Order: sequence, then C-alpha cells, then structure tokens
Amino acid sequence: MANNIYHKSNWGSPKKDGWGDVYFNPSATNKLYSRSDNYENSDGTDKALDKKPDTQSILMTPTAYNVGSMNSVLPPYEVLPELVTNGGFSDGTNDWITNGDNFTIVDGALKINRVTDTTFIQQNILTSGKKYKVEFDVLDKIDNNGTFIVRLGSNNVYGVSNYEGTRFSKILTSVGTDFRIYSSSDNGVIYVDNISVKEIQEADFTFDRNSTATRVNKEGLIETVAIDTPRLDYPLIDGVVQDCPALLLEPSRQNQAEYSVNLNSLLSSGTPAITANETTAPDGTNTASKITQTNTNTYQSRFKQGFTVSGSTTYTRSIFAKAAEDDLLFLQQYDGSTNYGTYFDLTNGTKTDSNASISSTIEDFGDGWYRCSVTFTTNSSATFERIQVAIAEIVNATPTYQGDGTSGFYIWGAQLEEQSYATSY
Repeated sequence: MANNIYHKSNWGSPKKDGWGDVYFNPSATNKLYSRSDNYENSDGTDKALDKKPDTQSILMTPTAYNVGSMNSVLPPYEVLPELVTNGGFSDGTNDWITNGDNFTIVDGALKINRVTDTTFIQQNILTSGKKYKVEFDVLDKIDNNGTFIVRLGSNNVYGVSNYEGTRFSKILTSVGTDFRIYSSSDNGVIYVDNISVKEIQEADFTFDRNSTATRVNKEGLIETVAIDTPRLDYPLIDGVVQDCPALLLEPSRQNQAEYSVNLNSLLSSGTPAITANETTAPDGTNTASKITQTNTNTYQSRFKQGFTVSGSTTYTRSIFAKAAEDDLLFLQQYDGSTNYGTYFDLTNGTKTDSNASISSTIEDFGDGWYRCSVTFTTNSSATFERIQVAIAEIVNATPTYQGDGTSGFYIWGAQLEEQSYATSY
C-alpha cells in the first residue's frame, strides 16, 4: 500500500491491521509518530499527538536505533531472557535430553568424554532462522587441541577449542529447533558449566540515508546526526520538548539560501546592522545574529537575498527568530513586481498573512525562538525572486519601522527550498 510502512508486531509476526501498525503520510507532517495505550510512555506520546490530529500512529515504545537500523519494539540487538533451563547443572542433567553415555555431572559441571562425535546433550528451545547468543564457561581440558561441537539446529556447527578458563560467547543463527553440545572423537575430557542461550532481537527494518541530517534532540536543541543514522526527532509543543520521539522522514531538498548562519554576509538595504554571534542559537551554539536599524529614518530595516527561480513553482522560506527590543518580523517576498509576506509576532507566537496567495507557519522552539516560514508560488514568468527579512511595525496595515540604532531581534538558520513546507534545518 502506498505510503504505508508496517513493522513486525505481536512479537515478530508481521501484521497489517491492529496493534503495532506503522503508517507514514508525507502530505501531513512527514513524520512517523509512536503511539500506544499499552506502554509506560503512552501518556507522553498521546500528549505529543493531541495537536496533530492528521498524523498517523506507530508503536515505537521504547524507541531505539543504530547506524543502519531502526527498532520499534526493542532496541536493536537486545538480548532477550534466558532460554536454557538448568544451564548450571544444579539438578544434574534434568531438563536436558542426552544421547549416549559420554556426559556426566562432576562437581556441578558437565563433564564431556570426547570419545565419539555422535553423542550429544540437547534442549529444544530454538526457532529456526533466529539469532542467538550462546555462552558457557570452559573449565578444564586435558589437551590443547581437543574440541567439542556446538550446534543450533541441523546444520549450524561451531567447533570449540582452546577456550580453557574463559567464557565462550558467540552469536549464531539457528537452522532448527534444537540446541546441542556434541562430544568429539579426539579422546579427551572437558568440563563445561553455566550454559546460556538467549535470543538476539534484531531491528525491525533497515535504514539508509546518504548524508548527514538534523533532528531536535531530547534537550530541545537542533543537532546533526551521521550518515545512515535514523533521526529520532523530539516534538516541540508550545516550546516544550515531549518525552516520546518521532522518526523523522523527509524528501531530499536543497537549501538555496547561500548564507544560512552568517547572515551578515547577505545583501542589505535600509541601513540595518547584522551582528554575528550575539546569542545562543537553537542548536546550542553562540551563532545567532542580531539585526538592528542603524539610523532613525522611517524605513524597514531588512536584509535580502536574490536568487534564480522557476515560474509557477512553489517555494518555502524559513528562518528562526527571537525577540529582543523588537518583536515583529516581516518575512517578505518580491516576485519582480509585488511585495507580499507575513508578519510574525515573536512575543505571542502569532502571525498575519498580508496576501491570500501565501501560507505561513510559526513553530515554538523554546527559549524564545520561533521558526517562521512562508510558502508561496511564483508567477508563470518569474525568473528571479528576492526574499527579505525585516524589522517592522504595522501602521495603517503597512509595515514600517522607526529605527533607534540599537533595537532589533535575533535571527538564525535561514532556509529557502523548492517545497510546499519547511523541512528540517
């Protein structure tokens, strides 16, 4: 089914409907959300989804990941409970099936007389095709070259040698249901104790991304994650980081804003000053700039950047902003003939569009930061676009500003993309 992703549910049985389904809808928020009424963090998950009624739900409790893998039920490669009964032989060979008389219990350990390779001791505890972690102590042997055999099912054989005084530990895949320890025919004696077999829970599905990317971490900061590492993005609701993350999936997009952090490198008008490294940015670094008006002329203090566009194409411009002495940001578009845009109130977290042909969003990132974005479509003949960010006051429905030389607000993380919404920074 298009745009649907299903994970293993009911402890490994693939299931399309009911508990454990995974859904992804790129037209909504481009995120996979985890939601469950049966797990300890379901309250946090449900709160994270209360204001997102159009999002789909998946079970990811707890959520874990590794490079190249993602798991929605258990962390990747987690070791599950012990499967062997009486692995320490405190009850002799009870719970073990023995074939042949080459296995005895001496001082609480399994003694293997290596005189033939056709005898074995076994428990039927495995599932074919699954991985298991096999461990036991090798206590003593009478020669350096003697071996015995560990077998998981009918074909998987592992010869054990030169492990005296150590803890044997291997991860093996079973091709049957029986776990066996075979004797061998090299005429020796070996002692084994504390046998353990545990299933290894693998990731539900693999993950691939050929670039680094960003997410919001559990501290509410934007951070970069490595290639092939899933992004567990923590939702921000009213600027508060939620406890349960969502798997962030997005299409590949290019940021066409040439200067994203070094905003003082942009062309400017209205004699503004853009001072770099003035305060802490949403990624926790001291890289946010401050824009101020440097004279007292009645004029919009703004910076702007021009770029080449295609006609009849949708673009989204976004920037992070935080109030200082001023708190009204005007994110403006110019399509060659008309200026239009959106006013963003950085104190109250509200917005007002100046033109019905555009749409906008304002997202609370905490610590006074808002991500402001405007989506617009160029006219059919457009080849050039100019994006402007301005300090503004609304006077008679017109943006204006009376600069005092010191007042302004903070900005960071400019982004322009050919897309109907703002993707992650």
